[in-house]
Amino acid sequence: MNAFVTAILGTLIAMHWPAMSAWAVGTLVGINLLTTGFSRLMLGSAARSVAREVRT
Repeated sequence: MNAFVTAILGTLIAMHWPAMSAWAVGTLVGINLLTTGFSRLMLGSAARSVAREVRT
């Protein structure tokens, strides 16, 4: 998912979508951190669920 979001945003910047691309790097880093954090949160939730299944 992270690669998909990065590819879309990279394409938008390559097409000169933002008029002021100076803030684009900060936006990309912020969105990347959000998607990475969400992915890790879901991975941790799935691992916890698996651990509960193994214990019982």
